[in-house]
Amino acid sequence: MTENEDVQRRWKEYFESILTSNSDEIDSMTVYTAENEDIQLRYEEVTHVTQCLKKHKAAGTDQIVAEFLEKGGETLWRRTHHLVNLIWIQLKIPEDWSIGIIHPIHKK
Repeated sequence: MTENEDVQRRWKEYFESILTSNSDEIDSMTVYTAENEDIQLRYEEVTHVTQCLKKHKAAGTDQIVAEFLEKGGETLWRRTHHLVNLIWIQLKIPEDWSIGIIHPIHKK
């Protein structure tokens, strides 16, 4: 096995250990759902969460950074609120939102 293959194998093992959840942890988690509830998220809740996003982080596959959402203004916040409520009511998260990108950063 070459050194490069060994490094790739180790990175794979490392991320699998981080991203694989422990079933005991899942069983003890409290899960909240919108099933059988006529609750909708308030506009203020969505804008508050938008304002609290961590800044200076890399964009996801959609290339949207937190600063864009924060500075988007009233129109973007209202549309985001509408989108989140649709997702909440339909109990269906867009498939694209489940995609994550991991880029290891090598330190000197």
